[in-house]
Amino acid sequence: MTVSTMGKKKGAKVSEIILASLFLIWTAGCFWYFQSNFKYHLFFVEQNQLFLGTADCLSAYFTRPAWLACMAGDWAQQFYHFNFGGPAVLSLSLLVFGVSAFLSLKECVPSRWGIFARLWIPAFAALALMTVEARLFFYENARLASLYALGGGIILWYACHCTTEAFERRRWAGIVIDSLIFVPMAAICFSLFGYGALAFIALELLSSPAGRRIPAGAAISIVLALCLWGRIGTHYRMEKKELALYPGVGRWVDATKARGVEDLLTYNIEYGRGNYNGIIRLYEHSRNAKTPEMSFFYAASASQLGILPDKLLKMKKPNLGTFIHLDSKSNLFTIEMAAELYYLIGDMTYTERACMHANNFSPTKRCASLIKRLAEANLIIGDYAGAQKYLGQLRRSFIYRKWAEEHTPGSFSEDFQREIDHKRQFLNNAGEIRIGDNCHTILTGLLDANRNNIVALDYLLCTDIIANQKAMFMRDYQKYGPRDCELYKKIVK
Repeated sequence: MTVSTMGKKKGAKVSEIILASLFLIWTAGCFWYFQSNFKYHLFFVEQNQLFLGTADCLSAYFTRPAWLACMAGDWAQQFYHFNFGGPAVLSLSLLVFGVSAFLSLKECVPSRWGIFARLWIPAFAALALMTVEARLFFYENARLASLYALGGGIILWYACHCTTEAFERRRWAGIVIDSLIFVPMAAICFSLFGYGALAFIALELLSSPAGRRIPAGAAISIVLALCLWGRIGTHYRMEKKELALYPGVGRWVDATKARGVEDLLTYNIEYGRGNYNGIIRLYEHSRNAKTPEMSFFYAASASQLGILPDKLLKMKKPNLGTFIHLDSKSNLFTIEMAAELYYLIGDMTYTERACMHANNFSPTKRCASLIKRLAEANLIIGDYAGAQKYLGQLRRSFIYRKWAEEHTPGSFSEDFQREIDHKRQFLNNAGEIRIGDNCHTILTGLLDANRNNIVALDYLLCTDIIANQKAMFMRDYQKYGPRDCELYKKIVK
């Protein structure tokens, strides 16, 4: 071995150590960035799914392409629930993706370019891909399945390449191997990883200039896919465009907009955790712009603490949610706000309606937070059979098994039993058929059923104030009041 060769090997070893350090530093930086800036994005993703390990739920994945990517992604996403869990799972997933991309791209660089080019070009390309994929997770509904689909296609190509490497320099053997292995493997890749098959075929084409093999398999795969695309779409009952990019390639969103969504999700999730005082402090002391959605959670938190009238005039953009009307164009945030409002004022019928509507936004038609709310609503109205349907789903999940057991009839905690007893006394048991979601009608119905429903009374009177309807306020106050509150007293005078 010459001195020059030894020097090159030593230099390559140093380069490998530097590259490994770069990948680890990037991963640590990614973890810190998402934990500091977008942890609520990731928790929101977990709340909008419910992974169940039952045979029925798992078999549903096989009715669509990319079943392995979707199953693995949904399974991993449930760990977003834990503190630090979301950034940790995402960062490690991106690290595995980046290393796989590096190893695969390394095989596509010609040997004649030298050992350093074969290390640094794939490394920078892999780091760039990792950064782009991480950037796509600024979107609040980004799924790990999308990352796993692309990474799965890359890993499968690398495995096939290593298996057939012995034939790579034999021209006709290479064509035979491509035809016998890469064509069926491309089809298998599409079944397992969906659009990851595009990465599989692209790597096969890139490897040809490197002198690895004649890309006959890639060419045949492309021709067969074009010829059979219509039948594949019919088999999966999907549109051709959706089929080509399933389970989705993510969405590039503006960073400023993403931070605004993160602020909104902070209110949403902290309210769900019962941190009402924290929301009030955040709203009153934060210098960030206040959206109507933030005002909604601020008002709901104040109502939970019994101080809604005192906080009403502190809202720059008052929004109690009482003017929400749900229809086919309503987005997920709006529907979830309506569900929280109905639960807060004590109308369990409309709570169920809104929760079922919002469940349609989940890829699996099961949102963990909404399934929990549906279980609570059924327990409050005394429909234990209906509640068991939702508790049964939660009991089969890894994350919510304990919650379901604690909310099973006969095992209630003192706090939850107290909440049920409190909510039950405010139910509207009139039994009339109600059409539409006019909140004034809903609130007056609840107050007719129980005049002690202070939450409903505050929402009714504060809505009259926001709408600048003094005559209606006076009529409602005289019928359902009085209420010991300085704001109401000033208006009555």
